Amino acid sequence: MKKKSFLTTGISAGATFGILKALQNSADPYTRIAIGGIGGLGALIIGGADFKAIGMGIFLGSGLQGYEIINGGRITKNEYPQTIYALHETEGTKELPAGTLPDYNCDGFTFKGLNGVYKICDGVHCQIYKDGKVNFSGLGALVNKTKGGGLHDLNWCKNTGDPRWVELYNKSV
Repeated sequence: MKKKSFLTTGISAGATFGILKALQNSADPYTRIAIGGIGGLGALIIGGADFKAIGMGIFLGSGLQGYEIINGGRITKNEYPQTIYALHETEGTKELPAGTLPDYNCDGFTFKGLNGVYKICDGVHCQIYKDGKVNFSGLGALVNKTKGGGLHDLNWCKNTGDPRWVELYNKSV
């Protein structure tokens, strides 16, 4: 019986991880963890050995989404018709041609005329629309706000003590 529960937990963990991972471009890791947590809790509450094993698997599979949180923020939509400048986590400022998405995680971004920079906290996803409006999505929006993400001015860039932010800001004016 324990072998069956272990197998059921493993299969549901793998399936949950795969399903939630498929949502990576539409849901940030914080939201995917919450979705899995709610599903896992539901399975545990329903009761029965099989449901408890499935619930544990769902918890494990959703918890594994957390590894993306340490990888930095992501731009998941870029409809802006001009060049965007993204702050790569290790390589400094990089240009993103109009409409392209970075294939890397980034700390922030800006574009000409913004006169500021957007900070993207680790694990947070954001979208940039045609009119230059920016949206931080899912639970990541709350995380970004509480961790000091969002739009910042030159003083903030200077106060970070990181010259990369000042360099990025200079691209916005």
